[in-house]
Amino acid sequence: MVALTLVQFSNYLAPLLVLPYLSRVLGTDGFGMIMMSLSLCSIGFIITDYGFNLSASYWIAKNAKNREKVSKYIGAVYTIKSVLITFFIIALILYLLISDSLLASRHDLIALVGCVVLFQSFQPMWFFQGIEKLKNVTIYMVISKLSYLVLVWLLVKKESDINFVLVSLCVSNLVATAISIYSIYHEGYRIGNPAWYLIKHVFHSSSGFFFARVSVSVYTSASTLIVGSCAGLHQAAMYSAAEKLYMAGQSLSSPVSQSLYPYLARTGNSKALLKIMAVLIPLFILGCLVVSFISADFIHIFYGNGFEDSVHIFNVFLLSLIVTFVSINFGYPAFAALGKLRWANITVFIGGALQILLLFILYYKDMITGMNVAICVLVTESTVLICRGILLYTFKKRVKKNVS
Repeated sequence: MVALTLVQFSNYLAPLLVLPYLSRVLGTDGFGMIMMSLSLCSIGFIITDYGFNLSASYWIAKNAKNREKVSKYIGAVYTIKSVLITFFIIALILYLLISDSLLASRHDLIALVGCVVLFQSFQPMWFFQGIEKLKNVTIYMVISKLSYLVLVWLLVKKESDINFVLVSLCVSNLVATAISIYSIYHEGYRIGNPAWYLIKHVFHSSSGFFFARVSVSVYTSASTLIVGSCAGLHQAAMYSAAEKLYMAGQSLSSPVSQSLYPYLARTGNSKALLKIMAVLIPLFILGCLVVSFISADFIHIFYGNGFEDSVHIFNVFLLSLIVTFVSINFGYPAFAALGKLRWANITVFIGGALQILLLFILYYKDMITGMNVAICVLVTESTVLICRGILLYTFKKRVKKNVS
């Protein structure tokens, strides 16, 4: 858990340290444009990941001792990823040809988005989660993310240097991918040559997780792109400024669920999750309350002038942060312990469907703004938490009834 926290901290610390610099150098419109680009990158990550961060880590956790079997599984995952990145690049080309958004007019940014997604797609973090040895790659991930920070500071000097932000991210992802793949071999595994039936099996077994992640992307990764396309660069900047801090807050919770997930999948020891949550939930709520009292000053100090409109959006996201902290940790880890992972996916599908409905209503009434989309996210995340709570209560009640 500590190792994964350091990885997640580096993943978000570098972008967070870059944001105040970019908001001042690029201005609100330039900041909005780069945030839309990063939103498109996030969509690409979800497509090319195909849910392997959950399905592959789950499978590897149960088969880690069979190195030959795991090696062929790794090869199957990389084969599927190669096909997916090809489809994503084709989709980017179609986006250039069809869309009339401001981002689509920047061919250089779209090309760099493709490179960023390509290099990140082959980072095998799911493998190291599965064998529960994330500490072995932590230092290398930290170095690669900090290289992104240094490159941005060196290359981005004026508003016209917006493309260098993505260039820096490309280099950072390339370094992380190279080191991570080397570490697979260092651990005694390899990228094996999988049989066709294995590729089909891996593809099919991860499809549920993929559609769940796609559903999540409707109210996470895609939001900045939607806001920017419908409401303009200023609203994209305001929304993304608040959302990036929200995502950084989420990064504090995800190491808990990601590190417990393979453990609970292997042992079914849900009591460990309850003990940890009993300590962390009150602390997390207290932290969010403290931040809410200083949110206006915090936004001004962090982003500088021109971002005042993001304060109220940020406060809504603080409420969402408390909800998602509970929901994430009582999501896949808890359902894995009960052997009910399919139901965790179903709750995400419900959230995605609700968010699409809410966004459609906002679009129909011409009410898409950063604030309204943030409220939709809060409603959606709360619905997912309620659904998970009801299902977990029902399943635990059945278990007790069967035992008695």
